[in-house]
Amino acid sequence: MVGTTQRTAAGLRGRGISAVSLRPIGRFAKTQPMGFACVVVLILVVLVAVFADVIVPYDPLIPAPLERLQGPSLAHPFGTDEIGRDVMSRVIHGSRVSLLVGFTTVGVAVGLGGLIGLISGFVGNWTDMIIQRVMDSLIAIPALILAIAVASILGAGTLKSIVPIAIAIIPINARVVRSIVLSIREQQYVEAARATGCTTLRIMARHVLPNTLAPVFVLASIWLGNAIIIEASLSFLGLGTPPPDPSWGNMLSRAGRAYLEQAPWIAIFPGLAITITVLAVNLFGDAMRDTLDPRMRGGV
Repeated sequence: MVGTTQRTAAGLRGRGISAVSLRPIGRFAKTQPMGFACVVVLILVVLVAVFADVIVPYDPLIPAPLERLQGPSLAHPFGTDEIGRDVMSRVIHGSRVSLLVGFTTVGVAVGLGGLIGLISGFVGNWTDMIIQRVMDSLIAIPALILAIAVASILGAGTLKSIVPIAIAIIPINARVVRSIVLSIREQQYVEAARATGCTTLRIMARHVLPNTLAPVFVLASIWLGNAIIIEASLSFLGLGTPPPDPSWGNMLSRAGRAYLEQAPWIAIFPGLAITITVLAVNLFGDAMRDTLDPRMRGGV
């Protein structure tokens, strides 16, 4: 009897774990089909970037002068560039740069911006005033202009481009987190934590910070798209990934402009890669906002 009960409980636990793990995915796919489709697209983009060395048919750096400026064909589905390099191979490898810079930048911006916003909103007083004046001064400068200014000081480079983009996004995230914290710190459960003798650091870590994660996660998806666009802009201007290493931005730059009429595919395909990726990221962010925000679900 005991053995049968244990086997039944084990079976229920197994089915329960499977059902619990898949149910949110199925619900999201049903309620947000466009968002789910964008998740699939983003997963494919990530897989392409991770396995770029296996997927690409040609070395993206080795020129082939005899095959320069060839249009799309079976041998070169995206055509070749001005020195005979396969455009598809370069677009695939360029995805690594965009995703590396995008995810790293957002991670740094969410971490540092969240910490700054948490301290500013919860501590308040003169600390909040000083932090917010600094954040206001940074927000007053358009993100792209600020990133260009910082990148021109640091110089070109894939990893160097992370710093200016993060600096452009951190103050925005700090303001968002601060506004959330200001509404949370007056809640009754925070007051109860204070009454029980919890330290400020413990209250911030256990009661305030977790409640900021959902909205910040939604906004982070939007910042990811912005980071990809800013990285492409920096590379386009020669302040991001330097040639001959491929990135979507530098592929649009010199060769893309010089051969736009003669060989438009050099610019079209990296441009499409940027458009599809950023559109998928933004639509996924919209779907997550609709899912996580009770007001968008018709709640009170």
